[in-house]
Amino acid sequence: MKQRPQRWIPWLVILLPLAAIVASGVLTAWYFTQRLAYYAEVENRRYFKEAVEQVEHYNDIRIGDFKELILYRDRRLEETMRRTLKSRVDLAYDTAEYLFERYRKKLDEATLKSLITDALSQMVWENKAHYVWITDYKGNNLLAANVQLQKKNLYDYKDADGEYIIRKEIEVASKEGAGFLKTHFASKEDEQLLYVRRFGRFDWLLGSALSYRAARKALQTKLIRLVEEIVWAPNAFMLLYDAKGRLLSKSGATEALDRADLNLTALPEGEWERRNDLFLKRERENRYGWQIVTGFTSQRYLQLFDLRSEALQRTLEREKTRIAEAVAAIALLVGLLSLLLARKINTLFTRYREQIRVREEALKEFNATLEAQVEAGIEKQRQSEKMLVQQSKMAAMGDMISMIAHQWRQPLNHLSYMLMNIEGAHEHGELSADYLRQKLSEADKTLEYMSHTIDDFRNFFRPDKSRESVAVAGVVEQTLALLDKSFAAHNIAVKRFLECDKTLPLYRNELIQVLINVLQNAKDALLERRIASPEIVMTCYTTGQFVVVRICDNAGGVSPEALEHLFEPYFSTKQQRQGSGLGLYMSRTIIEEHFNGELTFENTEAGACFLIKIGLHQLTGET
Repeated sequence: MKQRPQRWIPWLVILLPLAAIVASGVLTAWYFTQRLAYYAEVENRRYFKEAVEQVEHYNDIRIGDFKELILYRDRRLEETMRRTLKSRVDLAYDTAEYLFERYRKKLDEATLKSLITDALSQMVWENKAHYVWITDYKGNNLLAANVQLQKKNLYDYKDADGEYIIRKEIEVASKEGAGFLKTHFASKEDEQLLYVRRFGRFDWLLGSALSYRAARKALQTKLIRLVEEIVWAPNAFMLLYDAKGRLLSKSGATEALDRADLNLTALPEGEWERRNDLFLKRERENRYGWQIVTGFTSQRYLQLFDLRSEALQRTLEREKTRIAEAVAAIALLVGLLSLLLARKINTLFTRYREQIRVREEALKEFNATLEAQVEAGIEKQRQSEKMLVQQSKMAAMGDMISMIAHQWRQPLNHLSYMLMNIEGAHEHGELSADYLRQKLSEADKTLEYMSHTIDDFRNFFRPDKSRESVAVAGVVEQTLALLDKSFAAHNIAVKRFLECDKTLPLYRNELIQVLINVLQNAKDALLERRIASPEIVMTCYTTGQFVVVRICDNAGGVSPEALEHLFEPYFSTKQQRQGSGLGLYMSRTIIEEHFNGELTFENTEAGACFLIKIGLHQLTGET
């Protein structure tokens, strides 16, 4: 009876581990599949959200450009009218002058006047809607746009404003030779722009007029047609309505609206709204009272979402099968090993004693080589720190891309304006070779500036190989040049008081990285707390054994809870997607180990201040 427990020991050695392996395998498989499904669902939704936000941003930019174009063209309306009127009247003047010079010795004065009048009567524009008129200095209407006014004396005629408009035309022409006037000639509702020029051969006035209402209507027609030419993403579209909700024009993938009930008044103004697979937004154009509806269909992204979900489900099934096979294989292996273990349990004790002896010898050998291992560990730590420095620099790439966008936005706008100027000059016949060369030269300079901007940011991401003699104040200015457009875009004022003129052997890009980390933290704090008048003050001075760069903001400072962890790795007060927690930790490491200095912090009444202290005596032999 006493020997029975011993017979059960081999079975217990086999069954207990086997049961534990099977149970842990089942639990592991269940937990793994559940977590994988959860993270896959989160990733799919994030993918869908980012795709939608990208198209929304694209549509917002295109609509913003269209609204700016409307304002730009409307502001240039009178300028265009003036050029048109002047070119017409100048053409009439040149024609009259040519006929006078050619026939003055062949024809009497009355016949010559009749010849010139007949020639100018043929000058009509826009389906005979606009003419050139002739009036003498006594107010006699010799050639009129309105046949009812032909041969009548308009010297005492008053326009809708009660002005003797003919007298004013005579006065302008007699004193200045030519000029523009504005009048409500026939009614208060229709304002006109006039241009008159004196024809001194007979004391005539040559003139023409354009209606502001008609010119603005023609501009609106042109803008409405321009909507149809806008290029959109394959699933995006735009609809243009007048103030009464009547459709004026459309472009893009408008067939997506055929299956949707589009109620214009129900759309919120200035906000995106989702209706099934459609995303819609309504905006108001203030100059003409138009309403702009833009949107896109998310059907393509939903299809991709379903495909990703199906692929994920197949992956989960394969993983479940693999886990089950692995558990079975491990269970079989453990059973065999347990059986062998049960048979040779006594041998294990012997082996255990032998292992103890081997470990004692290994420990002695380890003690003998401990110093070499410590040195190898220190070298490995140094290499890890260098990698963290580069990783911290690459973590700032998202911010760098935003800075490049801010640096490029103004040059791109400038290029757009130059193209519109060339287009306007071509439309009005003023596109000369000199003018074109001038605009192309301006475009080359703008592109060269954009190329230099890319070179500046590319050089920042190039790791430093050796120290170089640099002026600390110059590095500060170089860093601010990288960030100035980003700060300007958020109305952040940067004040600088750079009184340091020291030149030291430093790693330029590492110092730029430290400055960017601190300045970005200040910018993020100002934006997160929505400071009314955000401001950053940079001071550089020399004191004692250090060159000090002091960076202060007015964001209110750092809380006491966060202050004690401020320079710890992977600690961040920002949201998870906005900060890695490496910035200040790596900045302090760089300053202390590479610049023989210190990075300290203090709270002031206005906000936070970081002091970057760079030692005047650098370890130039460092590699």
